[in-house]
Amino acid sequence: MIRESSSGVAEGSHIFKRGRYWYLFTAEGGTESGHSEWVNRSEVSPLGPWELGPNNPLWRNGVEDEVQNTGHADLVEDTKGQWWAVVLGVRPSRKGDTWEDSVLGRETFLVPLEWKDDWPVINGGHKITLNSHGPGLYEFNTPVSWRDEFSDPQMQVGWYRKNTPFVNDYSLTERPNYLRLHGGPYNLSVPASPTMFLRKQTHLVCRWETRLSFQPTVGETEAGTVVWLNYFTYSSIGIRKDSKGRFIRFRPSEGDIVERRLGTDTAVTLTVDCGSEYRFGYLEGTESDIHWIGSVSNSAATAAPPVGANFTGMMLGLYAFGERQRCLAPADFSYAEFR
Repeated sequence: MIRESSSGVAEGSHIFKRGRYWYLFTAEGGTESGHSEWVNRSEVSPLGPWELGPNNPLWRNGVEDEVQNTGHADLVEDTKGQWWAVVLGVRPSRKGDTWEDSVLGRETFLVPLEWKDDWPVINGGHKITLNSHGPGLYEFNTPVSWRDEFSDPQMQVGWYRKNTPFVNDYSLTERPNYLRLHGGPYNLSVPASPTMFLRKQTHLVCRWETRLSFQPTVGETEAGTVVWLNYFTYSSIGIRKDSKGRFIRFRPSEGDIVERRLGTDTAVTLTVDCGSEYRFGYLEGTESDIHWIGSVSNSAATAAPPVGANFTGMMLGLYAFGERQRCLAPADFSYAEFR
């Protein structure tokens, strides 16, 4: 044992070599409000003996700060000899007297690092904030707008799958300029690999939209779009069929399922507004006025699973599935976009 952690929890140990010292960094205090970073060093070997740093924890953000749950530091030296640390943290939203979990999950923060007496000083020992200062730093605003029209022979970088699919269940060439999904037998509530492509939400306020052509042949199949946290917590809006024809099915992560009859067999535009809540709607054919069918609060959308915690943040995506059977009808998406 090197030492006993004052918090009782130490994890994510990283060892770095700089000059004549080995440095052991540990994330301590758990991954929530008590999260922090500690450092030890050894002049002998990566096995110790270890000397405890003079200024531990290297910084500490609290439960009233704009950035919280900070820790898990990594170090890098740039080409000009400037050292930096990248750390994980979250930026929750203030709701009255309480904080609401961030829908963006854990994010990476870049802060300057200095060496004093061969000990690392991260961010001057100060708390991590949304605005960081350091040599050469500048403000970079990533655009909200992004669009994929599925015109390339391969999926764009940035799409994710849940687990590894057993079979090839999609095509970008069977119907050019469309993403065609051949829905598998796993719905979105099982810990398998459903036919689903996910894109990470990177802005708090945005609109997600896709256009879907889907003519189901049986009632136990569905295709649509989803706001996804995990297979316990997700909200979806999709197209199904019964004896009377096609209908929209809104399945919120909290609350009752809502269904609305479709009047045509044309393509349907599915929309999700992201902001203080997730609002779900659809358009038939060439309609211009969105039919809003329901909403889910951010707190319900980020509800913790029965076991474990939320880390990755919200994703939005496209899916097709059958209830214990494969979809015989393909689901064709002509585009997906954030704006």
